[in-house]
Amino acid sequence: MTRLHLGCGEKTIPGFINIDILSDKEGVLIDDVSKLDKIDNDSVSLIYGCHVLEHFGRNEYKEVLQCWYSKLRS
Repeated sequence: MTRLHLGCGEKTIPGFINIDILSDKEGVLIDDVSKLDKIDNDSVSLIYGCHVLEHFGRNEYKEVLQCWYSKLRS
């Protein structure tokens, strides 16, 4: 089961792929959570994002959510 923790900052969750755009913490995947270029489509079981969606404007959030949805398994 592949689970993503988006915008993790310094708070990583064991058993998740912890992702942030800026991190020097070991075990954190550096990627833009609005694009998730390093994650294959249709490959993720669960996406957790806490205090991350508010970083996108009213003209961006729909594309970000569509990107996240594309990463989830059917």
